[in-house]
Amino acid sequence: MVDGAGEPVPCVELRTTGQIELRTDATGRAAFFEPGLMDTNVWFSVSGSHVQVTPDGFGFAGASLAVSEGGSAELVVQVVGAPPCVADDREMQRIARGVPSPEEFVQVSFVDEETGRGVPLCVLELGDERWVSDSGGHVALDPLPHEGQLVDATVWSHGYEFADDGQVMLDVTAGLVHELAATRQMPAERLHRVTGGGIHRDGVLLGLPVPLTQPVINGLVTGQDSVFTAVHRGALVWIWGDTSRPAYPLGNFHASGATSALPGPGVLDPELGIDLEYFVGPDGFSRAMAPTETVPGEGVTWLAGLVSVPSDSGEDRLHATFAMVQPDFSKTRFGMLVYDDANERFVDGVDFDLGAQAGRWPHENAFLVRHGEAQWVQYHVPVRIPATSEALLDLATYERFTPYEDVSGATVERDAAGRAVYRWRGGGIPFVEPDEGGLAPADRLEWHLVDVATADAFEVHENGSTDRNEWLGRWTRLVIPKWALGETWLSISDTPMGPWVYATRVVVHEQYSFYNPRHHRELDQDHGRRMRFDATYTNSFSGNPDRTPRYDYNQVMMALDVDRPELQLPVPIYTSERGELGPADVVEPGDAPLVADFFAPVGAYPGTEPVWWSGPSCEPRQLVVGGEPETPPLFWALPVGGEGNEAHVSLYAVDEGDGEPGYAVEDPGGGEVIAVVWRNPIGVALPVADYLPELRADAGEDQCLSVGGVLTLPELGDAPPGGSAHWELDGAIVAGSEANPGAGLHVLARVLTRGDGLIVRDEAIVRIGEPPTPGADSSGGDEPSATTDGAPGTDGPASGCGCRSLGRSSTAAWLLVPLLALVRRRPRQRQ
Repeated sequence: MVDGAGEPVPCVELRTTGQIELRTDATGRAAFFEPGLMDTNVWFSVSGSHVQVTPDGFGFAGASLAVSEGGSAELVVQVVGAPPCVADDREMQRIARGVPSPEEFVQVSFVDEETGRGVPLCVLELGDERWVSDSGGHVALDPLPHEGQLVDATVWSHGYEFADDGQVMLDVTAGLVHELAATRQMPAERLHRVTGGGIHRDGVLLGLPVPLTQPVINGLVTGQDSVFTAVHRGALVWIWGDTSRPAYPLGNFHASGATSALPGPGVLDPELGIDLEYFVGPDGFSRAMAPTETVPGEGVTWLAGLVSVPSDSGEDRLHATFAMVQPDFSKTRFGMLVYDDANERFVDGVDFDLGAQAGRWPHENAFLVRHGEAQWVQYHVPVRIPATSEALLDLATYERFTPYEDVSGATVERDAAGRAVYRWRGGGIPFVEPDEGGLAPADRLEWHLVDVATADAFEVHENGSTDRNEWLGRWTRLVIPKWALGETWLSISDTPMGPWVYATRVVVHEQYSFYNPRHHRELDQDHGRRMRFDATYTNSFSGNPDRTPRYDYNQVMMALDVDRPELQLPVPIYTSERGELGPADVVEPGDAPLVADFFAPVGAYPGTEPVWWSGPSCEPRQLVVGGEPETPPLFWALPVGGEGNEAHVSLYAVDEGDGEPGYAVEDPGGGEVIAVVWRNPIGVALPVADYLPELRADAGEDQCLSVGGVLTLPELGDAPPGGSAHWELDGAIVAGSEANPGAGLHVLARVLTRGDGLIVRDEAIVRIGEPPTPGADSSGGDEPSATTDGAPGTDGPASGCGCRSLGRSSTAAWLLVPLLALVRRRPRQRQ
């Protein structure tokens, strides 16, 4: 870097499109070596408070240089002030030394203390330089100019903590290996970067084995915006938004694409990385998947809602929604595209009405659902379309889950109790939820999300990801708060439409965005027990002017183990048509839509206690809170008397005079608080029965047998194709068709194993012999008392009991009229 007289200019900042940082030293030089970019053209932006550079016609100040090992280039700048730094000659030293061998680096590896895996995106700051760990968690630290010294360094990473607040004394001696433990402070684990340059740069420089076929550059991509995926004709198709390249700041603005093999034998484990095969142009750069030649219009082209469905011809066709967007984010076109497999490009399909409210149309990710014999494409927003190529291109087939009976939203269907009735409604274009539709909060499906720990409500960005999770047997939703685009929150429910109420934060970034999360169900482990998702890591919209080298504006893959205690979120608890109390397990195919009575975890969320039946339904019984459960927990609840919040509500046991209590979340008088659960602020009945898991086991009715009675275990013929079925009694497999257990309580389970290893079970309670005398200790120990001193968050005494009932909040979010739920399971025949 020289001035007009040929004199060296120090302290000039250079930056590539992949945000690789350089700065000239006292000799005016900067050393550049980047695996994957050598022998290509690389753009360097030029900046500095003491220099001026004339921008090109697009306003970019810098130059595109042909870089090669041992090569050089000279750039001329106009000096307008004093250098803003004290420069040494480190860059000249590095140039004189040449590219280090693996043994000449200092290896610093960051390891997740919990899992032992390398942690990507850990920052090591040493003096005025920084290094960022690659997808293997490695940093190849250049020892110059600190060779042989013991130096103070700082390490940090989004969502992780380090000992001594990240202050590290580092021996910078070539060939040394340092391992630093990172303590994760968020439920999600950072796995690897999916896109961009230098994914395994440091591992390559250190001579370490790396998993990717193309570990340092692929498709000449240095940055890529939000992604959508779909399985199509045996491969996983990836479609991204705006894509940057090394040679110039302007790249591809009409969607980029790639394919990868589906997980299986001989395929790279998604835990380690994704081997992408990009669709590239003649120059090797990721080309447009929706070019203006096939999708004409003005603005950049963004695709979403990727889905593959059959056509009338029998061939699978790939579809995507699209929008052509101007710099002010206004749309010039909006609609549905179809993929031309022969030419490997999307082409025009059908346009949506730009004059209509955007909420009428499909948005965000798509997934397939089956109702009876019919299969549908459904979206993150409650829009569905018959799952055929022809239907996706026919606006008359689109349906919206809505309470409105006309397109204008002037009329709301209501039931006898005055509650809004939601249905799938057609009529050409999907119906809309207007901003001013006269809907009370309890009549709305959206805008109810709260932090499960604090009850703090938050508004989410419209972009999110909804999909089924077979391990949970439920639906998950990943969202980002509007006020924190660097955070990802998880919510769990029984249908794609909700009820979405309780959420918890699973990803955090400090003043850095991580927007548009995308759950990749096809890449999940153990059928969703370990979810995998990625999002766009970028400084955009964060207010942070700094950009992380190589990572900025790229997709970072995360993993989330849904079995973690803090992820046992409250889910809806219903009263079924048969009077059964419980989660969606009590719902049967064909049941009418239901409103949840309340929410409660079905796993051990921190601070909760198990709630379980004292015996089978064929004898008088009651719910027991806490202790060692003798029967499978029905749900988990908070103990009475703890610190509460507005989301909590008391669960009452109500004496009905027949020896068996009912249960309610509003005391009708004389009730006793036995536990604290979570409110349901949504009064909308949802078709839970339409979204039950396809594979369900059935252990039959609870049973009551006399001592010496034989427990019959019928052959049900319910083994799934390629799988198996068996009975278990008290956790042990029963080989025959009969069992003769001893007196007392037993748990009988029907267990189905699908051909791909998914296991589901259903449990029934069996009593052998007479039940204990009412009032006796059936647990053989100290049974927790239902009498309590008070419920959290209470504001007044409940009539007829020495406890305090949880008063309803006046906050608008909780305006649902509480639903009385006096429930018990239907009587089952004693044998």
